[in-house]
Amino acid sequence: MAIEEEDRPIVISLNARLRSFLNDYGEKGKIVLQAAVMRAKEVYSNGENSLGDFDYKGLKKFLESMGDEYNPKAILTVMERKYGLIETSYRSSKQHWWRFYDFSAIERELNLSEKLEEDDSRRIIKAMYASLEPMRMVDILKKMAIKSRLDYADKKLFRKIAFEDLIHVEEVLRRMTERESEFQDEIRMLKDILRLTEEISIKLIRER
Repeated sequence: MAIEEEDRPIVISLNARLRSFLNDYGEKGKIVLQAAVMRAKEVYSNGENSLGDFDYKGLKKFLESMGDEYNPKAILTVMERKYGLIETSYRSSKQHWWRFYDFSAIERELNLSEKLEEDDSRRIIKAMYASLEPMRMVDILKKMAIKSRLDYADKKLFRKIAFEDLIHVEEVLRRMTERESEFQDEIRMLKDILRLTEEISIKLIRER
């Protein structure tokens, strides 16, 4: 009896239970929950004569499509018994189906969680961009680009930019291009840096 009482979820709001679950089980728990939501959407859209919102086999299929071979049984058990996010709607020797206590609330909370993660990612990308001091780099490169010949100090500085800075420019540009609509001005600035470095590279090659 004591064990059953431990498994029974405390009566708190579903959103609070969901946040607690995501906090306790992290990325692995989130992936299983996302796969369950995806399978439920598939069931709804296909109009399947289902026995619940999602089934074990269908959930596994979505996990595999996400590149995750993890066995979700343990997490499904705690989702049901400890956190009260789902409940078994049908079980046999070949099938296991669950239904969500509140599908809309879970989907909404997952979307909010993803949005917060995206915001954190954006802050990181902006910090990386700022650390490059792109305007200063453009000014330096423009001065080099208009010179007919580069002196020793110019070449030494350009070598530093080429070997130390451009790899970071490339990384930030790649990340920003993945979210192009959010970083259009910054992308233009980074592409200017690459264009100017190419011009200077051609100048140096011709000097030989």
